[in-house]
Amino acid sequence: MDITKVLVVGKGFIGQQLSTFLATDERLEVHQIESSQVNYRDYNTFVDFLTQYEEEGTGFDAIINAAGFTGEKNVDDAEKQKELVWLLNTVLPTTLASAAQACNIPSFFNISSGCIFTGYTKPDPYVGYTEEEVPNFGLFDDDSSWYSKTKHAGELSLTSSFNCYNLRIRMPIGEIFHPKNLISKMLKYETVLDEDNSATYMFDLMNFVYNAILAPPPFGIYNIVSSNVFNSKDLFTAFNNNKEDLIQEGLLPNGWSLENIKFIKEKAFYKKGVTAVKRSNCILNNTSASELKLHEFTDVSHDFLDKVVKGYIENKRTLESQPDNVVDIEEIQGAKEPRKDEDI
Repeated sequence: MDITKVLVVGKGFIGQQLSTFLATDERLEVHQIESSQVNYRDYNTFVDFLTQYEEEGTGFDAIINAAGFTGEKNVDDAEKQKELVWLLNTVLPTTLASAAQACNIPSFFNISSGCIFTGYTKPDPYVGYTEEEVPNFGLFDDDSSWYSKTKHAGELSLTSSFNCYNLRIRMPIGEIFHPKNLISKMLKYETVLDEDNSATYMFDLMNFVYNAILAPPPFGIYNIVSSNVFNSKDLFTAFNNNKEDLIQEGLLPNGWSLENIKFIKEKAFYKKGVTAVKRSNCILNNTSASELKLHEFTDVSHDFLDKVVKGYIENKRTLESQPDNVVDIEEIQGAKEPRKDEDI
């Protein structure tokens, strides 16, 4: 049996789930690193690391970049550390791809972002932005956030110089109990933006990458998002349906009520000063990725979100039942700073 060797760079929310998921197939040999183990920000150091494996006859067949800056709480943090954000979101993907090319590694995956678009397509807002359209909330747009500028710049650098996969995701959500999960973020909000968006179910991303490794599609940009529109109201309805369990687990305060949550539109959201910079609100079109037939994308429906919230609660309980795991509720809910900025 041929073994495909995969290297995942980054051990954050996305990197850890990708590694765990891919490792379930015995045809894949998965390695995962973080910057404390290998200084992959430095081109020569990373090339030496890859060459060592190659000389041992165990060179990698695919590299997945799941490292980058997303902020301790949200993208507002990117405005305070612009040099670091540029390094991690723009320079790092190019460094890794350059090293992969120098070492003749066939496949390079970069976890990008759909936050380089904002607003809705016309005349039908629900068609969504395709991969061919020019981002309107990116590097060259005055009102875009620094985070969005750096993600767009990273994409531009990669697509102009390398054969690779840029996978755009939006608001990743899944059952895993983690501070970067959209569920974890939303649980602590009392004022919520009421706008339609795309979302990425983590299983969709993991399964797409898995199948793309085993049966590589054409290189390019792919929107890895749900097949329908997501609105935060739907997620809060799922919270309400599971209110007792969420309160019991300390994830919602006693007396929490859906009636006390304020849902406001974008203009009012910014007038209230809820965020430091403008946010991306957009719908992406996943037709290009869907037509590859690598994976059938999920509809983020009311019933689906209810199921995911239940799974999230069960995942927390499972973690707590394992003696080696200590679940820090304050970190999950954002009272403490997550430990790493450079893992997506």
